[in-house]
Parts: sequence; structure tokens; C-alpha cells
Amino acid sequence: VDGRPAVEISAVDRAGGKQRATRTTHIYAFGAEIVVDQSTTPTDFPRADRALFKPLLRALELARPNP
Repeated sequence: VDGRPAVEISAVDRAGGKQRATRTTHIYAFGAEIVVDQSTTPTDFPRADRALFKPLLRALELARPNP
């Protein structure tokens, strides 16, 4: 993501008794970890992934924080 090392974890799990498809992306930059969680129903995941989730990660720009 934005040229930084990242780890992506995808799973189908249950939250509040309802099934969810989730992708968690851990991005490592500037000595910190940024976590982006994205989830929806398993049925809606492919559409949400194309329309929302992947574009968000592609558009993400990281900047060094000001001390």
C-alpha cells in the first residue's frame, strides 16, 4: 500500500451471530502500523471489494507524521 510493506488477512467469520467476510490490511510505515478493516456480508463482498475496498487501498497515501 503506497509502496509500504503490508500484510493482508482475509476471513469469513461471525460477529453478533451474523456471518461477515472481512479483510484486514496491516501497513507498516514510519515505525508505526496502520490497520484498515473492511467487512460486509459474504454475498456482498465481491461487489464491495471492486467498488470500495480495493479503490480505497489504492488511493491511500501515507505521510510521515509531524512530531
